[in-house]
Amino acid sequence: MKIISTLIENDPVSMNLLTSSVIYNALNDRDKPLFVEKAYIAGFEAGEFLIREDETGDKFFIIKSGDIEVFTTNNGKRVSLAILSIGACIGEGSLITKCRRTADVQCLTEVVALVFNFSDIEGIIEKNPKVKEILKTLIEKRAESTAGKILSCVD
Repeated sequence: MKIISTLIENDPVSMNLLTSSVIYNALNDRDKPLFVEKAYIAGFEAGEFLIREDETGDKFFIIKSGDIEVFTTNNGKRVSLAILSIGACIGEGSLITKCRRTADVQCLTEVVALVFNFSDIEGIIEKNPKVKEILKTLIEKRAESTAGKILSCVD
């Protein structure tokens, strides 16, 4: 990971991605500027992992450019869960669950992403229960989808 910028306010594309995210829109108006201040832009090489399964989560990402693959391993077999690109938000589930990561996320191309360190935004999220509700619903939907994809690999 290479930090590109710590001031996303000066980048219209980054601001558009952030302000259209479900997390940002669930925040109260007072906390939105604080949330923006905590984001930074980072670049990643093709093949680099943004997230490793079973690791403790400490960041989440909004993809600004490039493509990523979300996958897990089941009985030694790689199971692709999703190919994602611009606007995808990943890793945010660990922010509220405090659980280990449930999948790997690897860059298929060079990727630029908005990055948030959990330690920088936990207080903001705690003050906004609507964010927790939205993330919980998102986690449940992803869990159902993941289970379905893994079960489809069972012979």
